[in-house]
Amino acid sequence: MTGPHIKIFAVIFIIISAIGIHYSFFSINQQNEVILNTMVWDGEQVSIELKEDTLYNISIKMLSFNKIDELGIFTYWSLYIGNDLNDIFNTDFIIGVNITYSWLFLSSKTGKYHLRISNYYRGNNTKTPYTLMAQFYVIVKRYYNWSMSNESSEEVLNTILLDRDKEKLFIELKAGTLYNISIKRLNFNGTNEIAVYWRIYIGNDSYCVLHVEGIPFVLNKTYSWLFIPPKSGKYYLGIGNNILCPYAHTAQFYVVLKSLH
Repeated sequence: MTGPHIKIFAVIFIIISAIGIHYSFFSINQQNEVILNTMVWDGEQVSIELKEDTLYNISIKMLSFNKIDELGIFTYWSLYIGNDLNDIFNTDFIIGVNITYSWLFLSSKTGKYHLRISNYYRGNNTKTPYTLMAQFYVIVKRYYNWSMSNESSEEVLNTILLDRDKEKLFIELKAGTLYNISIKRLNFNGTNEIAVYWRIYIGNDSYCVLHVEGIPFVLNKTYSWLFIPPKSGKYYLGIGNNILCPYAHTAQFYVVLKSLH
């Protein structure tokens, strides 16, 4: 993006943050069906029925947070969907009250799954002994006329990337194609690691196809997200952090991008 466009994006990002909205951007023209609409406390488990090779969107909003001492400062949350046989979705995030996050996910097998939100210490990535610290509003939607094609997946990108890298990385994406991006943090070069979180951005001057905020990026843990570009073309891939300059490069990340057709 050019200088003026960067400024415009920055203003848009500030506006989005100010009104308390956060989500992964994607464009799907299919109709959807709400299959779950409920309140969930951390530590609770909710049952959900999923269908094989079906695309879903889950959005969660933190409604309240009962901070215990200073635990809130050092806590991150983990969202898990799965059962004893299959792990469907698992991601970590840092969130505030009235903030909404949203992700796409695919189910691999038809069946009943468990959905739960847990909280962890950022210092050592261990589960906290506390439950019922926060209440979340959860909505899951199914795109019921979307289906996987029989084409095999194709690797689009396999590289090492620095956060806040001055050398912009551009990737060629196809409209209407489902992509999976996997990112693993390999090291940490800054100070006070538990105070750092990261964000992922994929977009260009016209579209933002993925924007994930507040990721703790536990060391050597792989995180994955799905997205669908609305238009074919070149897109910029960047990893940012919440640390002010001069701490531009705090970590290296291993990035793999695949098209799932």
